[in-house]
Amino acid sequence: MTAAPFSLTGADERAVRIHASSAARRNSPTPMLLLAGAALVLASVFTLWSVNASRLASRRLDAAVVSRDGVENVIAQIERVRADAASARTDGRYSRQLQLSTLAAINQRVGLPSSPSIQEGRARVTPDSPIAKRQVDITMNNAPLPAALEWIREAQRAVPGLFVSALELRPTPTGWTVRVQVARWEFRQ
Repeated sequence: MTAAPFSLTGADERAVRIHASSAARRNSPTPMLLLAGAALVLASVFTLWSVNASRLASRRLDAAVVSRDGVENVIAQIERVRADAASARTDGRYSRQLQLSTLAAINQRVGLPSSPSIQEGRARVTPDSPIAKRQVDITMNNAPLPAALEWIREAQRAVPGLFVSALELRPTPTGWTVRVQVARWEFRQ
C-alpha cells in the first residue's frame, strides 16, 4: 500500500513558517552578542576612567611630595637658624651691614672685574612669627660666567643659611649679565 503524498494547506504552511522563524530567532546569538558588546564597552569605559583617576592621583601625590619636601627644607633652615642663634655671639641676629659687606667682599676672591650691585630686597614676614625671610638682589654686569657662578658658591659658604631663590643669566657681547636673588631665614629684630 502506498501512502498518499503529504501536502500542506496554506494555513499549515504559514504556521510552519512562523514556527521555523521563531525557532531561528531563539537559536540566533544576536541578543547575547549585543549584551557581550555592551559589557565590553562598559568595561572599556570603566578601565579608561580608572586609568585617568590613577594618573590624577599620581599627579596629586607628586605635588604633595614636592610641597612636603619644600616645607621640610624650610623647617630645616629654620632649625639651622635656631641652632646658629643658640651658639652665635649675636644671638641669631646678624648685622645687615656685615652681611652685605661680606657679599660685597667676595668679588675680590673670585676675580670679578667689577663689584656686583647689591640691593637689599623685601623681607617676607609672617605675622606672629619670630623669623623672616630676608632677600638680597645682586646684579653682575659683563661678568665671566665661571667667576659669577663661583661668586654665588662663595656667597653661600660665607653667609650661613644663605640660599639662591632666583637666578637669571643673559649673555652680553663682553660677558654675562647675572641677576641673583639670595635669601636667608633670620630672627626678626
